[in-house]
Amino acid sequence: MSQHYYHTNLSIQRVSGEIASLEDFYINLAIVDQRAQLDKDKALLEKQAAAVTRLPSSEEVQDTDYSKLITLEHLFDAQKLHDGSVGFPKRILIQGRAGIGKTTLCKKLVYDYQHQAAWRDHFKCVLWVPLRQLKTLQIYTLKKLLSEHYFASQTEAKALAKAFLAYRNQTLFILDGLDEVVSELDDSRPLSRFLTELLNQEHVLITSRPAGVDVPRLGQLDLKLETVGFTLDNVQSYIQKFVPQSNQDEIQQFINRRPVIQSLVNIPIQLDALCYSWNELPKDRSVSMSMLYEAIVDKLWRKDGDRLEKEAKVGKPFGSSVL
Repeated sequence: MSQHYYHTNLSIQRVSGEIASLEDFYINLAIVDQRAQLDKDKALLEKQAAAVTRLPSSEEVQDTDYSKLITLEHLFDAQKLHDGSVGFPKRILIQGRAGIGKTTLCKKLVYDYQHQAAWRDHFKCVLWVPLRQLKTLQIYTLKKLLSEHYFASQTEAKALAKAFLAYRNQTLFILDGLDEVVSELDDSRPLSRFLTELLNQEHVLITSRPAGVDVPRLGQLDLKLETVGFTLDNVQSYIQKFVPQSNQDEIQQFINRRPVIQSLVNIPIQLDALCYSWNELPKDRSVSMSMLYEAIVDKLWRKDGDRLEKEAKVGKPFGSSVL
């Protein structure tokens, strides 16, 4: 199943429009123990409230506490769980801001499973479910999801779906974007029963933005984590891998000299946009944030303006395509 359904989904579209494979593109995101991160955030906010120096959104990347850094390779290892016991995590919540790389993380998990990850033996199957698609597809049962979506082009789809259900307790369900469907958990909503069924599976990894998700409603969680994006080392690795060599030193110096830019580029898509738009920036040391945003917007409009104009002429809603 994974080879059939996921083959064309495990890629990344960069801001430039280029498609990159996960093997080439993915740079590990930092995942930290949420308890340690929340304690650090609380202390930082109290310090800022007293000093009235800067907004939390301009927090420097170096302030993040990486003492409890967890890599994807070891995510399913035996470890200390949220209740204080030691064991293999079965129910994991990973929260993160918009654009921080939660969906990319999900894709990477599927990709690693396909390519013999060390944790592969923990599961018979891995099923990645982008939750917002459930509303569009109007799918309300697991059997229908499997037979009509994941096995859509296979002649024995219903039989395969039935066989899959026998292994559901040995399947990792990756439920991506709970915040986008959280209102559907209301008992009066058509998706409520199915979403509850998915969330109650034996092995689940849930991603969500922090806002709007009632964590206690998710039941017992073994790990509560936060993905905090690129470290400065990740940023450097990205620049070395994807930026023309003639621009690498200049971009790296630009980032190193400006702490506020460091907090900007720890979000992968924003680092990608900065690198893509670099040649549009004035070549002096006084580049401001507003100049940076203007350069990015100008570059994107010139890349996509003709296409958006053509779509508008045929009545396609503005913004229906992803830049």
